[in-house]
Amino acid sequence: MADNQRNKSSWNSLEARIRSEQLCMKRITNDDLVCKDCMYRFDDSQKLGNTSKCEMFEECKPHEVLLGHDCCLYDKDTSL
Repeated sequence: MADNQRNKSSWNSLEARIRSEQLCMKRITNDDLVCKDCMYRFDDSQKLGNTSKCEMFEECKPHEVLLGHDCCLYDKDTSL
């Protein structure tokens, strides 16, 4: 019985932590970055990981770009 109560308590603690973290997390999209109208951006509306990559940075965009700063390889997509 004590193990059951301990497991329930651990689960409740985990649930509380998840709820708490959901309140402070916000998904970053290309619309939040200089990438919003860059011709090299990947569509991130369906695949969440595409925000952190593009045609020029296939592994990961520089941290500065992901933090909202300018990108040295930005090229405006004029077809928009």
